[in-house]
Amino acid sequence: MRATTSAAQKLPADWEQQGLRMNQRIAILVDEYNIPKAWFISFCCLCFVVQVVAPYFQAVKVRLGLDLHQKSIFLIDCWSVHRSKEFRAFVEVKHPSIIILYIPPSCTSKLQCMDKVINKPVKAGMAAHTSTYFVTNIGAQLAAGKTVQNLDIKETMKLSRVKPYVALWLHEVHAEVQKSGVLLKGWQATGTDQAWDPVFQVRIGSS
Repeated sequence: MRATTSAAQKLPADWEQQGLRMNQRIAILVDEYNIPKAWFISFCCLCFVVQVVAPYFQAVKVRLGLDLHQKSIFLIDCWSVHRSKEFRAFVEVKHPSIIILYIPPSCTSKLQCMDKVINKPVKAGMAAHTSTYFVTNIGAQLAAGKTVQNLDIKETMKLSRVKPYVALWLHEVHAEVQKSGVLLKGWQATGTDQAWDPVFQVRIGSS
């Protein structure tokens, strides 16, 4: 059966060993963080908090010279997994310095910084890199003597050929987005920046 499908033919010879190692890594995290089996669907969210969010918050505190127990706000959407008791309890117990706040339902297009200002330039940047890759490769084929009728477009855009470049493109787009100051513009566009305005804080405190 393994040799009869194109997907199976692409499997590495040691795929079973790789699968075993993957499941062993999962088992280590399940044991370390006491993850219930019923909650496995949100395993990726747990990994995101453990491997990305928490380390990022700690790194920023170190860079700014803040107390490592300084509270940090994790602003996320209202996806059911984000709101689950298990996910909230995990963050509260394992990362008590992280405060979860939710964007109101159906309001991400107006109140989420990513939707407001980040997604568009990121998608545009990735599209530009993809276009440049395509034009460069097609140009190389034409320069090598191929005619338009004989261009190997399918091979050029094959996922296995494009995939190695995606991480590099994303890294470059991220750097450009950071330099543009668009993140601060996003906080301003959603109105979140006023949360640091003492006048706004007083007004909220007295309401």
